[in-house]
Amino acid sequence: MGLDIHITTKGEGSYVVILNGSLDNKTYDSCQRKLEPILNSRTRALHFDMFMLSYMNSMGLRLLLNVKKVIEDKGGQFQMLNMQPQIMTLMDIAAGPVRKLRTAMCSIPILRTTHIHKEDKKTVLNNKRRRVSK
Repeated sequence: MGLDIHITTKGEGSYVVILNGSLDNKTYDSCQRKLEPILNSRTRALHFDMFMLSYMNSMGLRLLLNVKKVIEDKGGQFQMLNMQPQIMTLMDIAAGPVRKLRTAMCSIPILRTTHIHKEDKKTVLNNKRRRVSK
């Protein structure tokens, strides 16, 4: 399975990144290339909506931690939202239970549910349906 990446601007310097599919060895490079343009000095907030991310391995985790470091080194905010249970399990394995993860990884805010980006999810799902039907 591949990875669809949808980036939406939510104000000046604030972005929402919706990941759909698998973030692994095969999709790591393309994801990194797509994120590079928004990892600049003007980016103040980067929110990863992971509701539709079905799989992530250590390469995906590495990418997210590198992005987190870049954003926070500039005083920005990094969030991972709506993680699926299997992604939460990876986080637990990588850094212990989520409560410890927040402390060990400099307080990555992890929210299990949110309705902030409902329209963005609809756009990604509609685009995916169009590609499948063609």
